[in-house]
Amino acid sequence: MIDADNQGDAKMKDKIIKLTEQEKIAENEYNLEEMNVSQLTPLQILEKQFIQPLTKMTQNFHNFMAMIEKVIDWDKLENEREYMITPSYDGVLVKLDKQIKEIAAEMGKIRHQMNRELGGESGKKKGVTLAFKTAYGWHLKTPSARGFANISPNYIKLSILKSSILYTTPDLSNLSNERQAIVSKYNARQEAIVKKVIEVTTSYTSVISNAIQAFSQLDIFLSFAHVASCAPQVFFF
Repeated sequence: MIDADNQGDAKMKDKIIKLTEQEKIAENEYNLEEMNVSQLTPLQILEKQFIQPLTKMTQNFHNFMAMIEKVIDWDKLENEREYMITPSYDGVLVKLDKQIKEIAAEMGKIRHQMNRELGGESGKKKGVTLAFKTAYGWHLKTPSARGFANISPNYIKLSILKSSILYTTPDLSNLSNERQAIVSKYNARQEAIVKKVIEVTTSYTSVISNAIQAFSQLDIFLSFAHVASCAPQVFFF
């Protein structure tokens, strides 16, 4: 019997394989010097040496961009400046992302409960926040200026800092451990997908190399054309 993760691995593999099939590129490299352009008109030479090859390269790059747009989490990139795989790209990521959000919501309830008990976020008072430290995991952070002599024993003091006091609860501690475990699975899954995407990306090496060669040649001819068109007198060859 195949478990959910293995099924997800198979789906991811199938999706990557489909991408590589879509992104297959012509094996014949662009080589201007080996092109036979004898007895061709200038327009035919331009068509054969530049228009057709560059059109093919453009199509390949469109496929490449489609893959990039499909796998990158653009919201994460714009808001947090992080390059991440979008959860919607992979079924396993969707499941893990949903679990992380559900746990985050439960943590938010604990934060809200403590904040309500301490009368935070009213007027100019600074309220309770959720924070993360490697040593404590996810925990509650409160302003140190507020004394909590009558605080519920359910809140366990972790540390007293200059500007804040750190607390946790048994439920929050369990949720923190669960969230970190799921995040580890999420990151491992992302790394596996990134590895597959990089394999696909490397198949574009020849496309990029061909494009560099084509544009280099075109740049030279355009430079000659510019000099000739701007020359003070006509040159005959």
